[in-house]
This record gives sequence, C-alpha cells and structure tokens, in this order.
Amino acid sequence: MQITDVRCFLCSSSNPAGYVAGSAIIRIETDIGVAGHGEALMGLFCGEVAAAATQYYAPLLIGADPSRIGALWQTMFDSSVWWGRSGAAVSVIGAIETALWDIAGKLAGVPCYQLLSDTPRASVPVYASLGSAPEDPARVPPLVEALVAEGFRGLKLGLQFGNAAGTEIYEPRGDALLALLDTTLAAIRRTVGDSFIIGVDGHMGDRKSVV
Repeated sequence: MQITDVRCFLCSSSNPAGYVAGSAIIRIETDIGVAGHGEALMGLFCGEVAAAATQYYAPLLIGADPSRIGALWQTMFDSSVWWGRSGAAVSVIGAIETALWDIAGKLAGVPCYQLLSDTPRASVPVYASLGSAPEDPARVPPLVEALVAEGFRGLKLGLQFGNAAGTEIYEPRGDALLALLDTTLAAIRRTVGDSFIIGVDGHMGDRKSVV
C-alpha cells in the first residue's frame, strides 16, 4: 500500500454576524482506494498557509507506506525543523497524522481511538462553546437550560457579547467588561448550580488583559 496523493481543501462559512470561519481539510489517498482526512487548525485563521505547507510536505509522503505513521511524522518534522517546530507547520503535520490514523482505522475496521489505547475510554466529557455570550443576561437562563437538556455539563464563553438576532457583536472593555461578565456568570451559576463547569476564554475577545 502506498500514498498516491495529498491535498488540502479550503472551506469556509459565516454566521449572521458576518464572522467567517475557515477550515483546511487534508485528504490522503492510497493506491488501494482507502482515503483518510484530517483538519488543520490553521485553516480557521489562514487556510492559504495550511495549503502551502501541505504542498511542501506532500512529496515526502507520496509513495510511502501510510501505516508508518510515526516515521512519516518524524520525516515531516525533520524536513522543516528550522522553521516548523511550532505554529502553522505543526498544525498541518498534525492534520496529516490524523488522516494517516483515519486510514489505519478504516483498514482495521475499528474507530481510531481503539488503535491508540488497549483500554480506551467509554466516554469523553465535553463542554459547549458559546463563542459570544448573550449581551442581555435575561437570555442566559434559557440558553443554558437548553444546553443542559442536550447533555452538556459545562460551557465556555468568550469576552464578546452578541445581541438576540446574532447580527451584532458587543466588545466591552475595562469595567464595562468586568461588570457584564460578572452578571453573565452569576446568571449561569444561578441557573445550573455549583456542579456545572464554567470556563472563560480570554482569547475569544482578542484581549491581552481584561482590565
């Protein structure tokens, strides 16, 4: 079995507020017709960089045995060690590795997680990512109640806030931010109690400091 093609597909979508999210999906094809897919985080921010890095790594992979996942990872990393020890390059290498594991899982006829551990977890806890939290605290309880009804036991919110229509983003700063955040967190806690996990993601508001 050999790798015959490595390509990066760029996708995007937008929400009512006009925020555009990108995605870079890497597809690896083999000579036996089995293909694997992986997503590079860089696709969210700069898909063109992910596509260019994929083109760089592709010649190192074509003709190789896709089952040699560790060796191929090392080959890619070593080839770009002077400029790709972190950031975009590692994001693409990770997506390629994911695609290779996808192929391995398909060939074995089992989910990939079963190949990674002899004692895989039966379940994995997840949280809901709100992105922009409601600007109106009155909208918080029904939103959180809906998440709990769907089985979530935690959530993460950013430092941006949106209106009811989802078409405008409010980005308070300083005391205004702290006051709105305090009100929002209090509304969540009153609604779900102490056992529910609440996270605040500072980078969602592109802030180095909230004060």
